[in-house]
Amino acid sequence: MSSLKDLKTRIGSVKNTQQTTKAMKMVSAAKLRRAQEAIIAFRPYANEVARLIQLTTILPQEEMSQSPLFESRDHIEDSEKKILVVAITSDRGLCGNSNSSVVKEVSQWTVKNQKRYQSVDFVTIGKKGNELLMRSFPEKVVHFQEFGPKTTFDLAKKLVSWVSKEFVEGRYDEVRLVYNEFKNALVQETQNQVFLPVSYTEVEVSDEPLKDELFLLKPSGAKLLERLREKYFDVELFKALLDAQASEHGSRMNAMENATKNAGEMIQKLTLEYNKKRQAGITSELLEIIAGAESQKG
Repeated sequence: MSSLKDLKTRIGSVKNTQQTTKAMKMVSAAKLRRAQEAIIAFRPYANEVARLIQLTTILPQEEMSQSPLFESRDHIEDSEKKILVVAITSDRGLCGNSNSSVVKEVSQWTVKNQKRYQSVDFVTIGKKGNELLMRSFPEKVVHFQEFGPKTTFDLAKKLVSWVSKEFVEGRYDEVRLVYNEFKNALVQETQNQVFLPVSYTEVEVSDEPLKDELFLLKPSGAKLLERLREKYFDVELFKALLDAQASEHGSRMNAMENATKNAGEMIQKLTLEYNKKRQAGITSELLEIIAGAESQKG
């Protein structure tokens, strides 16, 4: 049974923890605001780049320069396909189920589909995802990249360069992207989508040149398409990284808020127990004094 001294020590310890979680919540709230502004501001640009990629399907066939990153590999049997899964998590923990939800999605998808394909390998972005996946699939993690305190476009370009090279050289036939998409401070949805190859929207391609009154392409349709292709994947991965970053801060802010509330409830519970024990001790001492006084009268 805990003594008064033990209870007082526990109450002090929980109060210190509560102060820490409250401070972490405030820090995460500030970081979330900046991360939320970044992803909200970037989404229209990313959506417009994707729309332009779809728009180029109306270019004349001779201007539709081929790129292996856009070539469909449906002709390859599933049993012969090699899949690469890019899992985006954070470098730090204490952010609720933000990391575990991504790892859970990757693990469940792999267990369900690994017999369907020739092989399934992983690229992990973020220390926590790497640690968790290495426990279950130690031989399948082929590349690891730290997330860093703040995502940058250079990080996205570096990763796209590595992944594209692996895809173009035929080491993988499909690349999937698993990450948390930021909806708001309370809601993040885990996404599992195909990153490579990208299929054009099913739009009928005309052999007739584009009408000048509709489009003016400078310097040419082929060069425009080439530049768009170079930028498209960098933009898409950078958007996923921004989503993951905002989701991390949102989850951590909520986790720290819950931890602060739980600490407050624990403090109330321990304080009540402390007061009861203290009152019982005082009552016991009074009874002893009264009993001693009565014995003196006798």
